[in-house]
Amino acid sequence: MRHAPRSAWLFIAIVLFHAPTIALSGVAALAHALLGLALLLYGGALVLRALMTGRVAWVGGLPTFAAVWLLCGLGVLYALVDSGNFVVKMKFLAPFAMLPLMWAACSELATTANGRRVMSRLLLLYVLVELFIVLLQAAYFLVGVGLPPGELYESMIPGSQFNGNNLATIVVLLSIFYNATSDDALRVERFLFHVAVISILVIMFSRLALLLYTADRLRTMNWRQTARIGATLLALAAASFAISQIDYTGNATIDASLYKAKSLATIAEMGFDADSSTSSRSQSYRHFIEQLGQLGMGSAAILNYAMFTSNALFDDGALYVNPHSMVIEFGYWMGWPGLLALGSFMLVVYLRPSQGSWAQRTFILLTVLIASSIPSSAIPLPSLWLGLLLLGMLGAFDPPLHVNTLGPSRADHRVRPTIQSMQVR
Repeated sequence: MRHAPRSAWLFIAIVLFHAPTIALSGVAALAHALLGLALLLYGGALVLRALMTGRVAWVGGLPTFAAVWLLCGLGVLYALVDSGNFVVKMKFLAPFAMLPLMWAACSELATTANGRRVMSRLLLLYVLVELFIVLLQAAYFLVGVGLPPGELYESMIPGSQFNGNNLATIVVLLSIFYNATSDDALRVERFLFHVAVISILVIMFSRLALLLYTADRLRTMNWRQTARIGATLLALAAASFAISQIDYTGNATIDASLYKAKSLATIAEMGFDADSSTSSRSQSYRHFIEQLGQLGMGSAAILNYAMFTSNALFDDGALYVNPHSMVIEFGYWMGWPGLLALGSFMLVVYLRPSQGSWAQRTFILLTVLIASSIPSSAIPLPSLWLGLLLLGMLGAFDPPLHVNTLGPSRADHRVRPTIQSMQVR
């Protein structure tokens, strides 16, 4: 058994820990330099290896890799032609430039059991580091001693991200992948992982992220385990209702969580339109549907979607530049070419037969669509894209998954080949 390619896991590690490095060190230039160096070194290593061997390995064969490259090429092109703020432009360019390399690195780690263990432990370390950052920030807000989020962050506890919803989205995507691929990990590792994830999601209190995490856990449990989870959810619901009765404190950080807890009770009593966040997002989705015939080639200007939103009447002013949906933002920014490229990517990557049963594939596709609507803008988040790509790797990682609703354990099918070696001509 050969060792996991060091260049692959090192590249993935640098992508994952890019934002935490900034949050802990306070030096963005260091994290950017490491990411740029990793991009050049791993990209060069792949090209050199292909030239020397005449072969390159990837998951899913030519159609999947072509879909990844199509999305990469279109995103890079639209980012390069943008004439707006250079920093914002680079933030949108970076994830697209790294897509093929992230896909190739995940493919390499999927080829060996050792590589899969490396990925499992990287994800465990990542959520523990994020929890450490979150706790330090909570301490700073509550008692004045800890880690200040920084001038660019909002007043809420954001972890290593600009917004707590961003971190919740990334964590829940990684947790779904981890839950599906790490049954052979040590029990203590799995316990620590889920404790860290649940802690982060509860502190962030992103309702959609909590819903996705709960749905994923429920679908992998037997009836007895499900009953326990159900009892736990009832207890949490009761706790949320009790919290919703607490008056606002005047502390912006505490009140942000109180607002979300109160909104759950409001939704239960009056429906989704009673919650400003849910209502504003539905306004964005309805307006996008009305604009479908006008998209054309898109605005070709990052965060400048006035040609589609100027006539809208949004309650939330942020929706004019951040539509709170990756699908909608692709449509406004890159028009129909972007929508077709993103649609092709999702259909090819998540609906491949090797991804499992239709129930499995449908759940993952719905997860991607819902998760990509949690952040105000999902596009400039490299670690979120890594989570999306990992979910497209579930068949290749061939986990020992035991899911009652999905038929036999995947461990029964380990003998099938998962990586296709394609000739480079």
